[in-house]
Amino acid sequence: MSAEVQLFCTHGSIDSIRFKGTASGIKTGNSTIEGSGKEMIGINDLASKSWAPNTKLVTYIACETGGQNDIASSNSLVYQTVSEGGVNVCVGFKRIIYYSSAVEWSRNYNMHLADGYGVGDSVDYANSFNYSNNSVHSTYLVYNSSLTTPNMKIGRFANSNYSEMQDLKKSYLDVELDKRDLLTSNTINTKYDIKNDEDIYNILENLDKDFNRTNYEILRETSEIHDVKTDNIEKKEYINVRFKVGDFYTNAGYNIKAEDNKIVSIYDNNINKEKQKSAILKEEEFFINKNEILQKTINTTEKDINLEQKVNAQEPLETKYFYDIENDKKYIEYIVTSETSDFFGGSDLMADVIKYEI
Repeated sequence: MSAEVQLFCTHGSIDSIRFKGTASGIKTGNSTIEGSGKEMIGINDLASKSWAPNTKLVTYIACETGGQNDIASSNSLVYQTVSEGGVNVCVGFKRIIYYSSAVEWSRNYNMHLADGYGVGDSVDYANSFNYSNNSVHSTYLVYNSSLTTPNMKIGRFANSNYSEMQDLKKSYLDVELDKRDLLTSNTINTKYDIKNDEDIYNILENLDKDFNRTNYEILRETSEIHDVKTDNIEKKEYINVRFKVGDFYTNAGYNIKAEDNKIVSIYDNNINKEKQKSAILKEEEFFINKNEILQKTINTTEKDINLEQKVNAQEPLETKYFYDIENDKKYIEYIVTSETSDFFGGSDLMADVIKYEI
């Protein structure tokens, strides 16, 4: 498969992804099912080194391509893409990721790459935001240090001396990022120790006078960088301190990056603090009487999940309630997964949120 940079957003698993080969023009090796129109990239393809020598970066926006349950695996598609496929750098995820959040994460990641940043910086940038589902913070970046660094740049930016104008642009973007970082914006150089959730709440109360712990919940994911040559592993923890009101969660709040139990950055991702305060004042309106909610029947069709491939839709994993702060709208959400056969006794997954305004 010949292209310097490749990205796949599709059903996935620890050892394969699915895509419509006839539409993409991409052909793979042993895992292609002849005549089916349904193709996949799997471990067999990577072992046969079907990637072209010029392929430098592969990104899998797909479930569990780096591992499972936030645990990275050297048997995963991400690791094997580098170790066996010969690709310089590969990025994927160690959890089931929800399609809508994955699309937002991918947009932030690719935007940063397009602005001249390296792969590692672009993963960090995408991870600095809050998402409706934080499993996208469970990233796995694998690289080969005999070929490159984890912060490899791509395309015309591969030469770090691309242009002074580009450096100026990056400086502007760095300023935007620093504005969200409470530590940088307050010129705090101390790396706070964090042993538990209480430490996190205390730090945020000291940094932000508007912070009230009763309206936030803490969620954690781990991002990993793995060098296949030396087997060196670097880990970063992303702590999502998510704003909630009543029974409703939001995609606002704070996102903390920590290394070795020390806070490196605290990103303020609150959407509109005045509207958030207003919602808190009306908190009694944000509690759900589940017996009074009309549960709409979900007819999960092939079109709902995937236009190209035949899938098996599963029963909803869970029901959640989401509040759109900016537009002042409430939604009931059903988390639904679908599976596609990999034709070798396994299956690839995709998860998404189907929501209705209430």
